Amino acid sequence: MLDLGWLELAVVLVAVVCAAGVAVLMLVDRVPPASAATTKDDHVAITVSGNQITSASPAAAALMEIFDGVQDLHDWAALERLFSDRFPEFPPDASVIDAGMSSLLVSRDPARDPATLMLCNSNGFVTVQLIDPRGSLAMHHLSARSRQADARIDYAAEHAPHPIWVVGQDGTLDWGNAAYWDCARKNLGSRAGNELLFDPADLNLSPERNKVRVAIAAPEGKRRLWFDVTRVTREKGDTIYFATEVSAVVHAEAAQRNFLQTLTKTFAHLSIGLAIFDRDRQLALFNPALIDLTNLSPEYLSKRPNLMTFFDGLRENQVMPEPKNYSGWRETLADVVIAASDGRYSETWNLPSGLTYRVTGRPHPDGAIAFLFEDISAEISLTRRFREELEIGHSVLDTFESAIAVFTPSGRLSFSNAAYNALWGVDSDVTPIEITAQSTTELWQSLCQPTPVWSDIRDMILSYGQREPWSAQVRRHDGRTMQCHVQPLQGGATLVRFDMAPRLLESQVGPVSA
Repeated sequence: MLDLGWLELAVVLVAVVCAAGVAVLMLVDRVPPASAATTKDDHVAITVSGNQITSASPAAAALMEIFDGVQDLHDWAALERLFSDRFPEFPPDASVIDAGMSSLLVSRDPARDPATLMLCNSNGFVTVQLIDPRGSLAMHHLSARSRQADARIDYAAEHAPHPIWVVGQDGTLDWGNAAYWDCARKNLGSRAGNELLFDPADLNLSPERNKVRVAIAAPEGKRRLWFDVTRVTREKGDTIYFATEVSAVVHAEAAQRNFLQTLTKTFAHLSIGLAIFDRDRQLALFNPALIDLTNLSPEYLSKRPNLMTFFDGLRENQVMPEPKNYSGWRETLADVVIAASDGRYSETWNLPSGLTYRVTGRPHPDGAIAFLFEDISAEISLTRRFREELEIGHSVLDTFESAIAVFTPSGRLSFSNAAYNALWGVDSDVTPIEITAQSTTELWQSLCQPTPVWSDIRDMILSYGQREPWSAQVRRHDGRTMQCHVQPLQGGATLVRFDMAPRLLESQVGPVSA
């Protein structure tokens, strides 16, 4: 007697096998039969699982290899690139197709292209099958896809913003896009269509030279149009030309050259040496004065040395102060460049030759830097000489017994001698710089008996126009009498001198004979 448990298990196994057989028959019924014109070798079918290609028929593998050049089509996205041009409803993902369902896609132009694409999902395996009643599925697909690509290329060429045209072997125009004809009508007028916009003979191209910049005659009152023309020769013998208008670039370059020439002519007359370095720190522009001031030859400067090499040349010619540590100074040159970029670099160079240069760094547009070299030897010498003469004059006035004070036209005390400082108890070396006629006369008034002389002195110092010298007697609180003399000086300055009474009596009586 059979065990009931084993019998039940056998029944279950038989049922599973039957169900699997029925499923296989249903799957076979769902996959449409290939066309009569389709042979087994021409069968295009691809199986995908989880968006990854798991198998492909020989014809499908050959199709993918022809399409991509190498057999690296391995996922659903690759199939979308392969089929979406011909079948625009091709889904972006395999999961769109529900399990146990199928979808039939028609071509972009069913009237001319009767091919369909069947997508079936069976237990997570999606089968993509190409059906074409005309047979030769792979070649038909490539041909249809090529027609779609050609249509896009034709559309792109026709609507390109730049002129494109084809010249046949006989030198006549075979084809031109819309931009070409628009340009031809604007510049050739009624001759458009009878002659080429660009004559190949005028392009001056050679086998080694396939790109040239040319200009075409412009209508009266307008500037010429410039184009960069590129030539591509095909194996069939005709030639394709591509033109890009560069009129704005050409005119900008011409304006830049004219501006640079104007600057060069202007800088040529400057006595200040000018060296402009571009954003790469290469010498871009210099004037003749730079050659005279730095003793650098024109050949050396014409080689466009960089900024570091330029300063090395100055050091070799002893046209810069010798630093204590030149290698360290080279390292700090970066700080010099930064300071010049901000317009903060300005130094005075005392050269071994005795000359003195003022070197200034200034920023220029687009990251450029300009260095200006100015010979200020005469100015420094004059300043030194003037300072020496001024010091001598001060020393001479310090020997006088009279107390002397000099005021500027604006009423500022500019000088006082030693006798003045002793008389009024001031120290010009530690006194604030801004000492006015008001504060000075108030000091005098505080140490003397009341008198209207002080206001008269203030009016004299601050007045303009014709002035006459005058004098008055004043008395200090300690009883000493002084003679005050007010004398106008050249340039609007005023001198005030105080003489003590003994000197005053001596001047009235005269010197006593021995």
